[in-house]
Amino acid sequence: MIVVYGGAGSGKSAYGERRVLQMARERRAKPVYLACMPIRTKEDEEVAARHRRMREGKGFVTLEIPLFLKDAPLSGKEIVLLECLGTLMSNAMFSWEEGEYAVRSPEDSLELIWQELLALERKAGELFVVANDIFAYSPGEQENLTGEMNGYIRAMKVLLVCLFGYAKEVKEVVCGIPFDRMG
Repeated sequence: MIVVYGGAGSGKSAYGERRVLQMARERRAKPVYLACMPIRTKEDEEVAARHRRMREGKGFVTLEIPLFLKDAPLSGKEIVLLECLGTLMSNAMFSWEEGEYAVRSPEDSLELIWQELLALERKAGELFVVANDIFAYSPGEQENLTGEMNGYIRAMKVLLVCLFGYAKEVKEVVCGIPFDRMG
């Protein structure tokens, strides 16, 4: 597993896409873009369609799976880019079930996402995970957030720390420049 993270507009997604496409060419593998945004409304579909157009011609096969990654139809040879970890966590914590929102605890969401990532990694030839730099939130900034948002931020921080320890490679992207954050 390779983790690529950075702030908003840092270039982390573009860097992740380039790395996946390069590795797929080198290994003669299929590049897969696994989008986690749930599509519930016409507006969601328009956003997803815009994102698909942005990837057009790059060679990605796009899968749209908002939560249960173990269900991804993979053969074990694909180079997968998961976009993005923050959306995946919010899907786990605040899921839409039977016409209403269901809220999972941060702890249950963290465990679910960890297990789903491990299952996805086993099914992929290589897995790149794109994530936001959640560490930018200071305790002072978090005081004004709801309990659920604070739970989300805590769960994301724990998940990222676990991924940093587990991944074979961690890259922080700042202004489009990747920095090695291993060790």
